[in-house]
Amino acid sequence: MLRILASLFLALTLLPTIYAPPIKAPPQSASPDIVFHPIAVPGSDQTARLGVFRLEHIWHVTSPNWSFSGYSALLALPKGQLMALTDFSRYVIFTPPGAGIGDGDPSDAVYRTGQFGELSRKVKDGAPETKGGTLETFDTEGATRDPATGTIWQSAEGWNAIIRSDAALRSDRQVQPALMQGWGVNTGPESLVRLHDGRFVTVRERGRGDLRPTVHDAVFFDGDPIDHPTGHAFAFEGPENFSVTDMTQMPDGRILILMRRLIWPVPERFASRLVIADPSQIRAGGVWKSVEVSKIASTMPIDNFEGIAVVPRPDGRLTVWIIADDNRSTYEKTILWRLSVDPKELPYPRP
Repeated sequence: MLRILASLFLALTLLPTIYAPPIKAPPQSASPDIVFHPIAVPGSDQTARLGVFRLEHIWHVTSPNWSFSGYSALLALPKGQLMALTDFSRYVIFTPPGAGIGDGDPSDAVYRTGQFGELSRKVKDGAPETKGGTLETFDTEGATRDPATGTIWQSAEGWNAIIRSDAALRSDRQVQPALMQGWGVNTGPESLVRLHDGRFVTVRERGRGDLRPTVHDAVFFDGDPIDHPTGHAFAFEGPENFSVTDMTQMPDGRILILMRRLIWPVPERFASRLVIADPSQIRAGGVWKSVEVSKIASTMPIDNFEGIAVVPRPDGRLTVWIIADDNRSTYEKTILWRLSVDPKELPYPRP
């Protein structure tokens, strides 16, 4: 019963991010004065549960800029930059402190904010359609990028849609795949990844209920979902009662998946998990299995972790960035973690 009540509470707190009425944004400065406040890394008694992942730095990120909030997806960009995407179709591009290896000095961080072109909730032949001259923002929950072209795709909750933007961040096309339309209003496509082989994968945030709390609905597309919207249904299996919040592909092809669970509703306390899966094992109608590789306990300096990105290092290790969605809540914070891992120490899941 406690878990059910907690889930209901979280759903209610997130509803405003979907149904908030459109508002006109005031002019934005090129530098939103983002401040990285260092947080002490816990001792080995807590970090031991992270497994082979090394927790290097933690920051509480703040800004007086009204739009700096609600980051639900994270992308790695060239030159060590990151793009964090919000529930209101906004984004911030920044160079995080110590972007590769180093002491994490915040003084080298630079930033740029903006908003993707807004799209109508109506869809006509995959193209945006205006509604009386006004357009609605979309609730970005997952995002992926083609490094060759700079094209970005976002998965939007509420609409259960996928939206494509060009390298100039102009949203040009959207599609609402039929296989995603039963995914609910606040439990939809929380993650999206473009695989090295050109396929796309999205996994529903919520599991299949109390009878199958480890299994999530999922869809893969043979190519760009805008051009291949039919897709193929399958299932993803992860830790019990954890929600899928984001995923990213590592250089060797395996997928690192971020998952989250609400532990206590007021004030919110969360726990997270990192799991790994092999996309070569995805089959239409099958079950895509994962292996848990890291436990992120609620007693650590964490929050509502929803975004993950991976950046290769010259020494063969990977930098793993994780960001929290504060949901514009006074109880939650934008927390940024920097971890590293040797991919050779991570398992290859068995079918």
